[in-house]
Amino acid sequence: MTDGRCQETFTQKIISKLYLSDSFSDVSLKFGDESLPAHKLLLAASCPKFSELLTNDDENKQNETVRELDVSHISKQLFMVVLKYIYWGLIDLKSMSDDDIMKLYSLTEELQFHELIQIVGKALNEITVTVENVGKIYEVADRFKLLALNKKCIDFVDKNTTRILKKLEIFTKYPLCFIKAISELESFSRKQLELFEANVKWREINPESNSTAVFQNMRLDFVEPDKFDEVIRPTGLISDNQYFNAHRQKKINSSKIRKTVIVVFFSYILMCLFSLIQRLLS
Repeated sequence: MTDGRCQETFTQKIISKLYLSDSFSDVSLKFGDESLPAHKLLLAASCPKFSELLTNDDENKQNETVRELDVSHISKQLFMVVLKYIYWGLIDLKSMSDDDIMKLYSLTEELQFHELIQIVGKALNEITVTVENVGKIYEVADRFKLLALNKKCIDFVDKNTTRILKKLEIFTKYPLCFIKAISELESFSRKQLELFEANVKWREINPESNSTAVFQNMRLDFVEPDKFDEVIRPTGLISDNQYFNAHRQKKINSSKIRKTVIVVFFSYILMCLFSLIQRLLS
């Protein structure tokens, strides 16, 4: 009887010999001026993206062979991690920084490398969330719809609002998607002035970003009129109309909630009366 594990080990041993070898190489991976030898069959079999890149979809060039892949836009260091996994079946995530794990996860998603997505995704979820890295982790979670990781970040923010707002040097490095997300959290509703001042600082440090989007999700309905006049209005960054509309919307929402509560209450009373009548008639 053949031992499947021995067969697998033998196959891996053969494939690993081809790693960065010119032997039977039929495609070059280009990093700027540097090229590395690779093998189409192994690349294409590893993930859909390589298969797509190595297939010539141009009807006029279908008979031409793709001999070079320009991957200069990808970090060579991270790409080599992927390449080594393809040829060796090995990956050392313990020696990688949290930042590199996040970047590697993004790369595996870009390549649609499902096996590595699972492996690196597990390491990504095990990263300890801190004030320093929560923005980057949230950005990855938001981009790739990682709901559990997204919730992990938001839960951390809810418990650390004061620390996040105090460390402005770190706050100004947060991605815009993260700031927009935390701005509408209930935990920040009573700290809108501190959040506004932090957002102003973020805008100064990131002038290339959308200058108004950073204030987009602020809970202006929690800002008292005198504080709006004193702190926010002089900056000209949020208009009076935006402020008044926020308060008007709050009143509309409150009115809807009251109406809903009244409807539910009377529905309950009617159900109780109907039930009572049924019992009396039976």
